[in-house]
Amino acid sequence: MNRHLRYLGAVGGVGAIYWLAAKAELHLAYLHGSVAALWPPVGVGMAALILWGLRLWPGIALGEVAVLNFVQPAGTILGQVVGNTLEVLIAALLFLLLAEGRTQFGRVRDVGALVVAAAVGTAVSATFGAVSLRLGGVIPAGQTGHLWRTWFLGDLAGALVFAPLVLCWAGVRISAITRRQALEGVAVAALIVVLALLPSQRDVPYIVFPLLIWAALRAGPPGATAAVALVTTLTIYNTAHHDGPFVRATITQSLLATQLFVAAAALTSLVLGAVTEERRGALEALRTSERRLRASRARIVKAGDAERQRLERNLHDGAQQHLVSLALTLRLARLQLDKDPAQADHLLTEASN
Repeated sequence: MNRHLRYLGAVGGVGAIYWLAAKAELHLAYLHGSVAALWPPVGVGMAALILWGLRLWPGIALGEVAVLNFVQPAGTILGQVVGNTLEVLIAALLFLLLAEGRTQFGRVRDVGALVVAAAVGTAVSATFGAVSLRLGGVIPAGQTGHLWRTWFLGDLAGALVFAPLVLCWAGVRISAITRRQALEGVAVAALIVVLALLPSQRDVPYIVFPLLIWAALRAGPPGATAAVALVTTLTIYNTAHHDGPFVRATITQSLLATQLFVAAAALTSLVLGAVTEERRGALEALRTSERRLRASRARIVKAGDAERQRLERNLHDGAQQHLVSLALTLRLARLQLDKDPAQADHLLTEASN
């Protein structure tokens, strides 16, 4: 009974997290909350299933049901719930398989695994969503392709930004962050906010990229994911309020420009953070090998010295004394050679033995 209750509580917790992520995104949506440039629940749901287990997938369905608008036809609602649930489940499963259970994005391979897993999952969701809306008569036939593209890019952006953010920071110990690192992180965040508010950003939309690169180089994947999440939030917020460099003549063009920017920023930062982490790992492995080599050399020198000392002791205590005794015996034999040949022969026989 306790095991079942814990499972139900975990499912409810995943559903609540998914629902909260969806509600937070409504503040960044366009057209009074009806269109989203990215969908954070995808990334948050992926991270939850990856960290706590795929068996908690019913929580995704519960969170999705809590978010949906029930004025749509029942078939449309069911299609969206099934598609969005499969999206998160498939993406989480593929990522675990391709990344071999690694969740810290310390390899470029892990970033590639995230892209492939997210793309496959979001394609499933976009297909279910667009088809269900079309069959339910919610959208006209000519808008199906545009809706699929917007749905796919929005969910993909949500996965690329928020799944790494949750996964990386879930493995970070706050006590391990030094005061200098914390101050540097605050300074970078403040600069990102300042640049996002500058009027000149309308003409130079990628002015924040040097800060994204700096965060990735200095703090690795955790710094890269945090910086990307902040830049993404500010960019989408500005665009939703008809400000910033990605405001276009139509909402479709604004969505596309914003989503491409988010994808480019996320991929650039994640890859650079992974390369930085790989370089740190290789450098640490090289230092470890050097320490082992030095320790091995010291052991070899020590063993050589011990063997030399042993040979010296053996020569002093054994062979040296024997040679001295042999020399004395031969000298006595030489003296007795003329006086007492028999005695000399006995001494020579003794020396040969």
